[in-house]
Amino acid sequence: MSTRFERRRERARRRRHFEEITAWIVLPLIVVVTWLIGSEVYTVLQEPIATLIQSIDRES
Repeated sequence: MSTRFERRRERARRRRHFEEITAWIVLPLIVVVTWLIGSEVYTVLQEPIATLIQSIDRES
């Protein structure tokens, strides 16, 4: 029969193991989705920002 401390330690070990595996799956997904969204936003805003910068340069 295991003691309460051993059971608690085993639960904590399983939880850390689950969290680590989850991090290996979720973190790359977050990075990829952020990159895709960022590249789309950059493409959409690239021309208006360039136009704004050119108009500011002409005024100076």
